[in-house]
Amino acid sequence: MEQKIVLPDAAATEKLATEWAGTIDKGSIILLYGDLGAGKTCFARAFIRARMGDIDLVVPSPTFTLVQEYEREGETLLHLDLYRMEDEEELHAIGWQRVGASGVTTLIEWPERLSTLPDDAITIHLDTHDAGRIATITKGAV
Repeated sequence: MEQKIVLPDAAATEKLATEWAGTIDKGSIILLYGDLGAGKTCFARAFIRARMGDIDLVVPSPTFTLVQEYEREGETLLHLDLYRMEDEEELHAIGWQRVGASGVTTLIEWPERLSTLPDDAITIHLDTHDAGRIATITKGAV
């Protein structure tokens, strides 16, 4: 099933992410696609803040560290940004083996840098559209 949502501004992107944070099962994997500036990190930050129950939580972009980890009430949330990943071997150093594990929810920016994607992931494509964006959401890696 595919769903398209028009997002006229960053606030709409944040609202969508906040809503999704309340509906996603623990252990879900969300793949965030889009060009530079498409809103992937904006979505991820709002999702993480909502999921962790702290709207003031500092959520740095993991562009250089590749991963940021968050914990709350028996759930681990991993936020990966693979934009600067040079080799998939780097994934083992950051705990890739935990992706998809029970209780580990994962957001992955730039998943197209992976050679293999999980089949059961939720895929969100953010594309620019006029002054805003369109989010295309599908179940399953593409």
